[in-house]
Amino acid sequence: MNLTQAPLFSFDPNWSNDVVYEIEFATEIIESRSGREQRRSLRRLPNESLTFTLLDYEQNPTRVQDYLFNAYDNFIPVINWTKGSEILSNTNSTLNLKETSKWFVTGRDVVVVSGVNKHKTTIASFSGTQLVLSVAPPFTLLSTAMVYPVVIAEPISEVNLDNITAFMS
Repeated sequence: MNLTQAPLFSFDPNWSNDVVYEIEFATEIIESRSGREQRRSLRRLPNESLTFTLLDYEQNPTRVQDYLFNAYDNFIPVINWTKGSEILSNTNSTLNLKETSKWFVTGRDVVVVSGVNKHKTTIASFSGTQLVLSVAPPFTLLSTAMVYPVVIAEPISEVNLDNITAFMS
């Protein structure tokens, strides 16, 4: 499977419902003779999941279906709505944030959200609460502007069918 990255999944969550971000680590628990416990990692990176209902889906489900159809066989960049940081001020591609986050590291994709406008870009550098973007947003930032990290959704690469039958057509 030769996967590329689809355009940003830019649909807004319905904030009247929960937006849930979970991290799942797979470990093997080994117990020594003394009764002490040791955990050994079974995968290099944890599984991340982001669950939310879409605000736009009830009014216009075809927009979401069209996006998913066009993004078939691609990695899907999704805004991690649970890890945003408020933008206090900006100068071109430099953002001064209210608080720092471990999610903001050089080379990572982020999305600047200001009102209905969204701009996906990459972090060129990060120091303290100052974030420098590789490309500045092409719109004016409102006082409520936020910056969010991007998580990459990976499509299922294989499907197993366990239903065995003697009939053929």
